[in-house]
Amino acid sequence: MKKMKICASVCLISLFGSLFAAPKKVLELEPVVIDLPSKTTAEFTYAIDPRVEIVSILCRLAEFQEFSLNYQGENEFLSQIDTLFEKYKNHKLVKTLKSYKKQGISGSAFLNLAYHINPDFSGTTVPMNPYPKDLNPELKKLSPKQLNKLVTQIHDFVIESKFSRICTLNQATYQADLGWIVEDYDKLNIHSWGKNFFNNPNVKDVTVTISRICCGYYFYDYATGKNGPRNYYLTISPGTNYLNFIQMYSLLYTQDYASRNWDKVKDNYISYIKDFNKKLYPDREKEIDNQEVYDSSLASTISLYTLIAFCQYKIQNQTEETIKKYGDFAQIYDSIVQIFEKSYGKEASKAIELLENYSANRQKYVNLLSYENEINAFVNSLGN
Repeated sequence: MKKMKICASVCLISLFGSLFAAPKKVLELEPVVIDLPSKTTAEFTYAIDPRVEIVSILCRLAEFQEFSLNYQGENEFLSQIDTLFEKYKNHKLVKTLKSYKKQGISGSAFLNLAYHINPDFSGTTVPMNPYPKDLNPELKKLSPKQLNKLVTQIHDFVIESKFSRICTLNQATYQADLGWIVEDYDKLNIHSWGKNFFNNPNVKDVTVTISRICCGYYFYDYATGKNGPRNYYLTISPGTNYLNFIQMYSLLYTQDYASRNWDKVKDNYISYIKDFNKKLYPDREKEIDNQEVYDSSLASTISLYTLIAFCQYKIQNQTEETIKKYGDFAQIYDSIVQIFEKSYGKEASKAIELLENYSANRQKYVNLLSYENEINAFVNSLGN
């Protein structure tokens, strides 16, 4: 009799487990094809992405800060979006997103989810169970089943809101945004320089997604596709300054670098950043002590560092035409160095020397990874 009870219990656990767990397969939905402009060049693939547009609109309706700002000069487009979607402010999906916001999930996390949805909204690119390895950690506050439900609701909202008609209405605007960004960014050879400077074979194709709706911030994302390769995305507004873009672009590389090396440098780095902040804000000492400093802080520092490297590269081959269009990179370099020195004090000159040593010895250091011992030694020396 005892054995029978145990078996019954196991069966019940198995039954309830199957009811509450999301299936370990991709979510499949009816395709909704929306044709928006894109262009592939030797540098990047540039695109207006319907997944990003609809998720950005939903986050704007749910009043996420990242999507609630107005980019100067683009108010007409955003006013049109706000007018057309006014009636959906109390939509069930918008209320759901607001409830998730209260759980501490940011708008940028939902943008990451967008890149895990098929371009034609026909489901997820990979199963949500187990969680995709490139899923934003904030989204793990939701169960795989909740994530699948959310993707389904987004799919249904695309149809309900007649989103494809709105995209058709704005084709001319999208084409203009794409054309301007392609012309401006391609001539800078950002990706060509990055491939040489970082020499990371994992970062190959990068998609630059242009959106007027997520205008207050710039985003970089990874999403691993069905067959395993990691896809890289940079999401920008059409008014993004190229210097901001270069910093964000470098994060595709440096975030990976920082994550791999974080354990080797985190104690000294956190201590240095906290001590430095206490000097800047002596009245906030207790608050600073309680702050968490993540590896993204290290990546952000290195992104400013690589912006200096990019300026060094551009100084060597700038022309009167590029100076007129982008400014004098020698002056930009000096300005960034001043910011660097103001932020990091006496350590800034050591950091720039480290950078110059890497650039001058590329035969010895084939990529940034091969230079990691020197970088880690520098980070561990901060504040000494």
